[in-house]
Amino acid sequence: MSKLDSKKELLNTLRTSFGVIIALILTVTAGLINLYYKGNVDFLFYIGIIFDIMLVFILPIIVRYIVTNIKEIEEL
Repeated sequence: MSKLDSKKELLNTLRTSFGVIIALILTVTAGLINLYYKGNVDFLFYIGIIFDIMLVFILPIIVRYIVTNIKEIEEL
């Protein structure tokens, strides 16, 4: 596999993981809103908040890797 093909495959994987993380954030946030409105603010609610915040902090890291790989593909 050439270096260009390898970078393209990595870029596709990063884009897919970005989409999956966005979907997870939306799903967890909707579940948290549902728990809040039902008044079930318990341990699971706070674990969900921590998980949601962690996912949001992962997004800029993935975007940085995507941009870096796009620039490396431009150079090849």
